[in-house]
Amino acid sequence: MSKVKAKGVVIKYGDSVTPTTTIPQLAEISFDAGQWDRVETTTHDTSGVTKNYDATLKEPSALDVRILLDPADTAHAWLISSNLSATARYMTFILPDTGSAQWAMTGHVTNFSIGGLSVGGMVEASFTFSSSVADTFTA
Repeated sequence: MSKVKAKGVVIKYGDSVTPTTTIPQLAEISFDAGQWDRVETTTHDTSGVTKNYDATLKEPSALDVRILLDPADTAHAWLISSNLSATARYMTFILPDTGSAQWAMTGHVTNFSIGGLSVGGMVEASFTFSSSVADTFTA
């Protein structure tokens, strides 16, 4: 089993389906591929004592990202304006494995917040990119 280091993860952004511009100064990334809703399908005919469930609908994916903020950087400014405008945008989340596994996402910057304003620290921001439709995974 191959192990992949997290360092080197890339997020590309853009206004077209195949974004090409990389978001710089990524500090921490969490990716949620979306959870399935389930409906109980247990009946009187079900054997055993365990309830049965079927998957029904899936939540779209979401990226939660922390960056070292540079408000003059065009990518960071794009994130801020995308959050203010609620315009549908595109992102690709790429792992640093040999096959460059990636998720292509269409959605919105649903959150942008600035924190980490300690006297001796760096200015940090975090944003959430939430898919509005099913994303595409490529291994």
